[in-house]
Amino acid sequence: MRDAYFAYASRGCIRKCTVCAVPKLEGEQRDAESITSVVRNIEARYGPKKDLILMDNNVVASPRFHDIIEEIRDLGFLPDAKLSIGRVPIQRRVDFNQGVDARILCKGPSYLRDLSRICLKPLRIAFDHLGLKAPYEQAVRYAHEFGLTSMSNYMLYNFHDSPADLFERMRLNVTLNEELDLRIWSFPMRYQPTNLPDRTHVGEKWTRYQLRAIQIILQATHGVVSGDPDFFKRAFGDTVHEFHELLMRPTLFQPRRSSSALVVSEIRLVPDSAFSWCPEMPADSAA
Repeated sequence: MRDAYFAYASRGCIRKCTVCAVPKLEGEQRDAESITSVVRNIEARYGPKKDLILMDNNVVASPRFHDIIEEIRDLGFLPDAKLSIGRVPIQRRVDFNQGVDARILCKGPSYLRDLSRICLKPLRIAFDHLGLKAPYEQAVRYAHEFGLTSMSNYMLYNFHDSPADLFERMRLNVTLNEELDLRIWSFPMRYQPTNLPDRTHVGEKWTRYQLRAIQIILQATHGVVSGDPDFFKRAFGDTVHEFHELLMRPTLFQPRRSSSALVVSEIRLVPDSAFSWCPEMPADSAA
């Protein structure tokens, strides 16, 4: 991020998602200033940069999408492109850092074919609710077909979703990683209304305790949901039931990071009364 051109190929968005501020802040989808012009001006003043970071809200919705890809290629950001500065050439990359729209990507392979023709890393796809499962999965499969194996996504939660909805989305990435030999990781993002500055919003299908539990787990994983199956199971469980159980643990027993490893207490919880829980020690420590 310290050695990059920052630009927009388009502004605004075709969507009117109630959770998003873009329709209010930027309005309708439209073209932005030429990427080439921005890059050349920066280059003339500060020298060449390694990466190209594009902050478009929905670039694949642009009627000029194919032309945008060609412009990026003309600037030298081809697959496996390297920038020669000094003795060692440096790998270049393009990053649409606001993500791309699975509902458009899934319409046919041409979008992912075009994206595979630049040094895109990672491919970011929004996965904000379980209703997007079919288009999201199809988009990932197209990406795999064209050799795009490094992916990430933003996952909204605490809006109209539930803990089970969030788990199923996270778990799908693990399944796709195992099946297709991909590297997908996720960044859950907690919804807070823009007119509520104290960040106290609790979604209708969430509880404050569950939100706190998610926060503790994500702190342990540095905000990232790994697609590694073993790590995922230790941090979030392997089923919706295990995930729900984990969210209801006292915070003392939530997954935490110790040095470079994720530590999950082996202590299980059993009902002690109608109003409290007590820890049950493993059998081998009962003595």
